[in-house]
This record gives sequence, C-alpha cells and structure tokens, in this order.
Amino acid sequence: QGPDGASGAIVVSQLSDDDVGKILAQRQAARLRHDYKAADRLRDQLNQQGLSVDDKRNRWESSDGRCGTIEPFAVEPASRRGSKGRGVDGGASEEAASAPAAAVSS
Repeated sequence: QGPDGASGAIVVSQLSDDDVGKILAQRQAARLRHDYKAADRLRDQLNQQGLSVDDKRNRWESSDGRCGTIEPFAVEPASRRGSKGRGVDGGASEEAASAPAAAVSS
C-alpha cells in the first residue's frame, strides 16, 4: 500500500465507451450549471473505474488503453435554454450562425 492509502493495483474499467460518454455528458451538464460538487463526484466515479479525465486537453483515458475526447460544451442544461430551443444567448441555431451573412449594400 502506498503513502496515499492506494493499493497500487491497476483498476480495469467495467464501463463501456457509451457508459463513459453518458457519465461525461452528465458531468459536463453539471459543470455548465456550476454544480461542481456533482461534477467532482462524477469525475471521482470515473477515476474509481480506472479512467482519468483531462479537462485541459478535453480527453479521457482508461487504464486498459482506451481513450476518447470530451465535448467541452456539447451539453446545454435545459434550465438555461431560451424559448423555442434557442441557446443561452437567445441566438439562432448553430446552422443559422454558420450560414454566410448577406452582403449589406451601402
């Protein structure tokens, strides 16, 4: 046993990639609503399953060699959505936002 109380044994995750994705989505939703205690609990749950979460690189890695990306702002909490499915800022959908703007003649 190490100084931190850990046994030193490698934990192999029993979570599927889909399960990891669901937990990460829940964690992102918690972070977006500033519920950092819930986000930390979900991260700890992943850590106990042998997964590490790197928020700076938006990646997760498992002790069994699997890894994936984290969509940093893919989940928007329903309580912060505006009317008619618009985002927090009340703007149009992402498709409309990415469409080319019409030229304005002067």
